[in-house]
This record gives sequence, structure tokens and C-alpha cells, in this order.
Amino acid sequence: MDRSSLNAIMDFINQWLESDDEQACCIETGWDSREEVLVLYIDKKDYDPLVNDSSLVDVNFCERVHRKIAKDDKVYEKFLSIIGKDFALEVSSPGIERPLRKVDDIRRCVGKSVVVKTSKGKKEKGSIKEVEGNSIVVLVEDGSSKKFDIDDLVYIHLIQEVLD
Repeated sequence: MDRSSLNAIMDFINQWLESDDEQACCIETGWDSREEVLVLYIDKKDYDPLVNDSSLVDVNFCERVHRKIAKDDKVYEKFLSIIGKDFALEVSSPGIERPLRKVDDIRRCVGKSVVVKTSKGKKEKGSIKEVEGNSIVVLVEDGSSKKFDIDDLVYIHLIQEVLD
């Protein structure tokens, strides 16, 4: 499935969830032994990367969103119209090394450790120094600051530092 189809599903889900405390932060596809699997990573709208408490997604939260989606035929039909074939749906937390897809997500994570990969294949590890418009400044491991256009990034995700 192409990126525009995944983005269309994410946009639809976020509009559908608009009045609730959930938001889709990422979507991927994969295969189990029989069918395509659509994995919807969800977050709470009040997610705070600096707090490890009730702002985190747990299994009950994922189950509630999955049931809510499964009960609504309109959602299934919309997914089917975009995907074009039957699929299995999984709802999951993005985890502690969550991808950062939106400028607001990146802005909330200033000071946190990340890995970025550009469309040219360049990979950098460092911490988010600041967000300037549609660009991100990362303080990389060699101590220098590097500026990246967010639209040029293949991915950016948090990394957890292991302390001795």
C-alpha cells in the first residue's frame, strides 16, 4: 500500500476520532500468514513525552479504540475503499521509541534523543534542539547542530538512552 493511501486512512481516522482523546500517530501495513494487516498506532491527544504516567497508551486504551472502530461500519467501508481488499486491523501503542510524524509531536519532544533518516539515506542520532517552521535542528553526537527539512525525512523517532 502506498504512502498516500496510508495518509488518507490516518486523516480519516483523526477526523473520526476528533471529539475523543485518541489520535492516530502512525499507520503501517504488514502480512500475517493469510491476509494484509493494517496496524494503527494511536496516542492520547494529551501525550507528554516527559511524563510516564496516565498520558501513556495502555492495552485497555488500544482495546477500547479497536472496539470503537470495529463497531462502526462506516469506518470499515472507508478503509476498504482505500485499501481495496479485506484486511485485519491491529491497534497498538507506538511504544517508547515512538515515531514522530507531525510538527507538533516533534515540538513536544524538544530536548529528547532521536534518530533521523533523510530521503538521501543520511542517518543522524542526536537530540532535538529546536523546531523552526518546517525544519528541525538536531544537536548530533559530534556536538554540531544540523538542520533538516521535516518533509525530507524518511523517519524520525525517539530513542531511549540506557544509563549505566
